[in-house]
Amino acid sequence: MQKNKNFIRRCPVCSNNFGEILYHQSFAALENFVLPKQYDVVSCPKCGFVYADTSANQKDYNKYYQQFSKYEWIGTTTKWNSERLKPLSDYLQNKNASILDIGCANGELLVEFKKMGYKNLNGLDPSKKCVQNVKNQGINVFEGELFSIDSLIPDKKFDCIILSHVFEHICDLQTAVDNIVSKLNEKGVLYIEVPDASRYLEYYIAPYHYFDCEHINHFDENSLNNLLLQKNLNLLHYAKKESHVSNKIYPAVYTLHQKRTQENLQKSIVPDFKVRDSIIAYVKKSGNKDKWPETDKLSLSQEGIVVWGLGSYTLRLINNTSLGKCNIVFFIDIDPKKQGLKVKNIPIFSPEKLKEHKGPIVVCSALYSDEIKKKIENMEINNNVIVMK
Repeated sequence: MQKNKNFIRRCPVCSNNFGEILYHQSFAALENFVLPKQYDVVSCPKCGFVYADTSANQKDYNKYYQQFSKYEWIGTTTKWNSERLKPLSDYLQNKNASILDIGCANGELLVEFKKMGYKNLNGLDPSKKCVQNVKNQGINVFEGELFSIDSLIPDKKFDCIILSHVFEHICDLQTAVDNIVSKLNEKGVLYIEVPDASRYLEYYIAPYHYFDCEHINHFDENSLNNLLLQKNLNLLHYAKKESHVSNKIYPAVYTLHQKRTQENLQKSIVPDFKVRDSIIAYVKKSGNKDKWPETDKLSLSQEGIVVWGLGSYTLRLINNTSLGKCNIVFFIDIDPKKQGLKVKNIPIFSPEKLKEHKGPIVVCSALYSDEIKKKIENMEINNNVIVMK
């Protein structure tokens, strides 16, 4: 049975401050990590929204994305980007429409817009490297985050603002939406795409995978609409869809809202608890699947192992399973921002270091384990490979 608590972080949708704990998540600490090592996944009894009751504030998350942006070296497929643009292009017939992609990463969506003939394209991202990558493609881009948008872009409004897989990362959602609406032209449209928390169970990947360090809001179309209707935005359209990360399929949902031409009375929040019920079932399945006999044996033998992968998935495993009791000699990660850091005083290296290791390699990646195994094969390393997924 779930327990109740006073929230540290008020409900981002309705500002309620008391509710239900659905799961407690904890992680091992990456060196210089600015985010909390634990949080409760909670459900608001007033509106039904499910989110991470984290003790961090928005400044902490801003700092994290400036320091540890993984999107500098992770892109998305052209096919996926083209599919994401279709509902937007249907509403944006004018190729001169001004478009702003907030959290644009390397500008994949903006590049697709450019191919389709749109001319007034703009990006915003906190990563210096991502900003430079977008500039290199001949697209206007601003360096910074959503909460500094007034100072970064003081005199411009847009016909369309996009936040694709951004809202699940934002701590202060109320201020975020206020800032976005202030930058929309009258009748401007807002496209938001997020993971669909109502279908985590249907698209199960690995134990507790959807509760990571970054994804702190668990939306569906109802909670998105409850948030945005309060902010002078009307729902035009929404749809559930599938997103593709590596060879995995991710549940997603998008909404398309339009700025009202006149200020209307705030619409009432419509409580919806489907996500809560889905999350409870997802937690139960994760608990049943969270068993790792191979690392149980390694923890007893204390044979030296190398762990490849230092994302949230691995950090949870280290803190909550027998992996953390194993004799880990070093970690491998392809992210250059992590290389040279430590976890539990154990160093992180690039894949080349793997050639010095003769024992088992434990692959810890919910999404990229197949690619990692292939890379190990291509390096002609014949060690025993154990995949935790």
